[in-house]
Amino acid sequence: MTEDERILDYLWDNWDSRNLTVEKLITLVEEAVSDEVRSEIWHLISVVSLRKTAFYAKEAIEIGSDKSFVHDNLLIGHGLCNCDFNKRDLNSLISFYNDHIERVPESVISRRCLIEILLENRRYKEAEQGILEAKQMLPDQHDIWDFYTVWIIWSDGKKDLAKSKLEKLSSRNPNDYQIQLMIAEFYAEVCEYEVALLKFEKAFNVQQGKRRIDPLISQMKIHEILGNTEMALRSVKLIREVFQNDYGVEDGPEVEIWALHNFASTRSLILRNMYS
Repeated sequence: MTEDERILDYLWDNWDSRNLTVEKLITLVEEAVSDEVRSEIWHLISVVSLRKTAFYAKEAIEIGSDKSFVHDNLLIGHGLCNCDFNKRDLNSLISFYNDHIERVPESVISRRCLIEILLENRRYKEAEQGILEAKQMLPDQHDIWDFYTVWIIWSDGKKDLAKSKLEKLSSRNPNDYQIQLMIAEFYAEVCEYEVALLKFEKAFNVQQGKRRIDPLISQMKIHEILGNTEMALRSVKLIREVFQNDYGVEDGPEVEIWALHNFASTRSLILRNMYS
């Protein structure tokens, strides 16, 4: 038996064992002979890491943490952001949030997560029930729950009605960053890119105090999809200005990553102009 075969046998036999830690897998990377087996091990390291992320996020929620970033970690750990539908663990998440909402019915973020997962899984009847219960339990968040009905309307093919509903939501909440951002993200999700760009601009502009860069990142990505490198560069420039002006950050990894992106986009633009 070769060293690689021994490693693969060990991985197969211990897949569900607590002994298969990230640290153990890293030692196996060093012992592996072929690049193919090393690649398999690195993939397993990422899977195990995500499982840990989900486990610790769930622990945090169950002991009372109701921060959005903790819920984000739980969703990521269960593969909600994975483009491969077969690798998502949505049913487990739905069960968790149904149980958690029974224990903590006033948690807005838990109800939002449940509704979004149900919509993602096209379980529209359950999503409608979740929206109705949320409206009854937390009526002060009515427009947030109303927003989710737009997805159901859109899925029924009633696009004009969905758009009309979004515009009414926007008009009722002209200075609400969260609502404006959700509307922008909806248009981006359904590939209405030109409208999405305008909505992200509005979301960014309604912010008070230290601004978040999420709308700018989304604009940059849309411009890249549309092949508009000059506008993508403008978004990168604005991101760096927010770091400098709003947070006083001029150096460090947060700024460097956008400097590198600026360099790559500029190089792409120069090459395009040279060969066009």
